Parts: sequence; C-alpha cells; structure tokens
Amino acid sequence: MSSPLLSIKYSSKRELPFKSLSASRSAAMQRLFRNTISPKEKLTVVQWLLDAEEDLKAQHAEICRLKTVILTLENKRDGLKRWMDKYRTLLSPIHRLPPEILLKIFAFYCEDNFLEKSKPPRAIRLATVCGRWRDLVVSTPELWASLTIKFSKWTKDHKTLALMTKLFMDRSKASGLRLTLDFAGIPLDYDLASVVPVLDILAQNSTRWHEVSLAVVPPAFSLLEKPAITTIRGRLPKLRKLSLVTCPYKDADSVPLRSLDVFNSCPSLHTLHFSPQIADSISLPWHQIKSLALDVAFSATAFQLVSYFPHVERLDLDRIGGGGEPTTHVICDIKHLSIIAEEQHDVSSIFQYSTLRCLSSLDISGAFATTDDRWTEWEGSTIKDFFIRSSCIVTSLSLKWVPITGEQAISLIRLMPLLHDLHIEEYKTGVTCNKIVTPTFLGNLWVDHGSCSSSGSLSPRLAELTLVVHGGDLDTASLLKLVTSRWLPDPHYSAEIGVDCLRSISVALLAESDCTQTLAPLLDFRGAGLRVNISYSSYSKVI
Repeated sequence: MSSPLLSIKYSSKRELPFKSLSASRSAAMQRLFRNTISPKEKLTVVQWLLDAEEDLKAQHAEICRLKTVILTLENKRDGLKRWMDKYRTLLSPIHRLPPEILLKIFAFYCEDNFLEKSKPPRAIRLATVCGRWRDLVVSTPELWASLTIKFSKWTKDHKTLALMTKLFMDRSKASGLRLTLDFAGIPLDYDLASVVPVLDILAQNSTRWHEVSLAVVPPAFSLLEKPAITTIRGRLPKLRKLSLVTCPYKDADSVPLRSLDVFNSCPSLHTLHFSPQIADSISLPWHQIKSLALDVAFSATAFQLVSYFPHVERLDLDRIGGGGEPTTHVICDIKHLSIIAEEQHDVSSIFQYSTLRCLSSLDISGAFATTDDRWTEWEGSTIKDFFIRSSCIVTSLSLKWVPITGEQAISLIRLMPLLHDLHIEEYKTGVTCNKIVTPTFLGNLWVDHGSCSSSGSLSPRLAELTLVVHGGDLDTASLLKLVTSRWLPDPHYSAEIGVDCLRSISVALLAESDCTQTLAPLLDFRGAGLRVNISYSSYSKVI
C-alpha cells in the first residue's frame, strides 16, 4: 500500500481531462463575444455550460480528496508530536531515579490516605500517573496501609466508602495498618448503621492494626457497642499507638459513654492519647504505657489519671490546668514533659503538683502563634520550686509562643546547668519585636574566654541552638558574638575553658522581606564544620 505522501506526489503530476477547458473550445467560446449568438451557437454555449458543470464537480471532488489527505497527514503529524512529547519525558530526571528512591518519596506522600468522595486518595492518584508508577504503587503494600476517614464527609454513598476501604485492605496485604476514624462533626441523626460495613472490613483486619486514632462524639458512642467493634477484643496483637478522644458536642451530656474494654488486651500498646473525661468508661493496659498524652481537663482529673500509669516516660499535656486543687501529687519517672498552654495555670499546675526526678527534656508551648490577652505574664516561681524539689537534670528545653521575657528565660535556663539543646520561638503575629531573644539574652549566652572556669558561663554544655525570631529586631552583632565565643573546635581548648563546642545553629527570621543577608557572616562557620541553617518566613505566610 502506498503512503499518503506518494499519493499526493502522483496526484500533483496527472492532468485532469476537463472538457470545458480544452484549448480549441476555449478559443471558439471567446469568439462568440464578438458575434451575434445564433440558435446553433446557443446550443454550443449550453453544451459548454453542461460540460463545465461536470468539470466543476470533478474539480470539487479532487479538492475534497486532497483535503482528506491533508487532514490525515495533519492528524498523523499531531499524533507524532504527542508521542515525541511522551517519549521526551523518558529523558527527565524522575525516570532515572531507582525504584528504591521513588518508593521513599511515595511513602512520604502516602502517609495519610484520605478517603473522600471529591478526590481520590493519594495512593490511587500516584497509581494513575503512568504504568511504571502504577506497578510500583500496586506492588508496595505499605503505601496502602494508611487510612483516614472523616465520616462527616460521608452522609451518603457509604457503599462506595466500603469498596474503597476493601481495596486498601486488599492492597495493603500483611502490612501494619495506621487508621484514623473521625466522627467529629456528624449530625445527631447520622445514619450509623450505614458505616457498620466499613467498620466490619476494618475489624476483619484488626490483627494488623499498628496505630489507631478514634475521635468520637456522643451520637457515635453506640457504635462502640456494635459487634464490628466488640469483636476486636483480644485481636489486637500489634497495636502500638492508640488515640481515643471525644470531641465537643452540643448534646454531649445526653448520651453517656458506656464501658469500653476492647482495648484492654493489647500486648504491644505503649503510646496512648485520650481524653481524661472518658477515663472511667474505658479499660486499658495502664501498666504498659510509656508515652501518655492528655487533652483539655482540670488538673485534679488529669493528675489523678497520671497516677494510673506507673511506667510512663513521656507526658504530653494539652491545656491541662485550673479547677480545684489536685489531691494527687505526681511522682513518676517521666523523662520528657511537653506542655501546651492557653493560660499560666496550664503551665504552673504540673510544676506545682509534681516531682519528676528523671526529667531530661522539657517543651513549653502556647496554644496559639499570636499573642493572647488571656496570657500576658510569665510566672516562674513554681518552676523554680519544682527544679529544687525534683533535682532533675534537663538537657533539652523548648520555649515556643509563651509570654516569657529574656531575663525570665535566662533565670529558667540557669536551673538547667547541663542544657544541651535550646529551642526558642517568638510569637509569630501580634508583635514585631523579640520578647525573649533580646541583646541581654544573647549577651548572657556569650562565653567569656577569660573566665577561669565554666561556673561563670551560662549553659556550658550547649551544643544545639535553634531560634525563630523577628528579623527586624534581632541584634545580629550579639548573635554573631555568641556563636563565635562558643565555636571551640579544639577539644583541648574547649576542655580548658570548660565549655563545649557549639555543633549546630538554626535561625529562622520572621520579616516583611528576606533579610537573611544580615546573617551572612554566620555562613562562614559552615566551612569550619558548624552546622548552620538560616531561613526566612514572610509575615504574610505565617498569619
């Protein structure tokens, strides 16, 4: 079969036998314009017109044929362009990445697979990019092992939700599951029966549950009594992390939470996050818990609950404070304490009513990145008494979005002579000046090399320093002086003055425009071995 190009070449050379356009007939017809038309000549004209009509039809047919050939060639050309664009992508760097690197990237992307009607989950989106990605994604069970379901977004089409859940369970194969089941926001008349098939599918795979987060509201309490939930009792051998919280609801008092003991037998459980309000309604392996997080409760309720966990090593308190005076004094082997506070009593309560002799890491954070009228002053006496009472050795301190001044921060740091890591983060909005990282604060961290011993230096063991500050109010000269004084790469000299060498400094600047150039001298320390990270965030991005 000849190609279209050959057809066009042949057609351009042949001469069409048009009767009306013959030379002899054209000359005869031209002479008629100089004479009177006789009846015989009239017949000649009529015949010529008939022949011309036939010729016109033939020309039109040929034009249509050639147009078809052109359209066919244009279509082939466009198709070839598309193939070129497609094959050109094979030269892009992404196609040179080995599968191992791609899968690490995919794993980060698929940490949360939200099952929603409006858009496909992340694992499915990856599988639709190209054949290679689909093969990788479908053959990697770990990418399908994370599920997040917000039931308030599924008021109907629960069969679709069940099918999607089943797909993820099948493709995750034997991988450990990370599940988030969020009932917050569902209406009081929500059709709970329609979600039972979804829970059944998940329950059938309960032996693979590794991490489970369950947020419930009173209308969903009855679901916890369904066979889909009760049948998992004793079938959770790999569950390591559990979050069981209740969310505020307008009719919360009208629907009580009955006894829940399905999580009583979890031999691998070590991390727990739950609401103190439901402590009397649930049964848990209290003695196994190493990491405990409590949300929004009065001190008396929360601190009594902490006493149920004799082996807890990490305690996270989110807005725990206020109310009546606790009857329980917390004495345990907590090593890491994290506090999120809205008001001063959220900080003071735990320090006033606890003795933590093993504490080594302390994080204190405000609940909001902006200043708040409810918490404008820092009260440090209870913390000082706590350190005197506990005699703990804290090596890591983080202060974030709290109304503490630079002088108060220095007083707090003096209670931690072996401090190794220090993280300070100023309020992002509401103010444009630094309340903590002032010239006085930086000056106190400066090391006087003329001092005879480390007793005259604040935090002689400090090696990791992180600051998130307002760039326009930062005393860069004092910061550079601080870093220079603590850069002691010679171990003999470092030991002589009794101060450890600074190993890492990270400074994030909050400003209207990029002002990182003001800290350019710090970058010179990179070549000497100091880890230096300088970044910038616009105010418009943090509001």
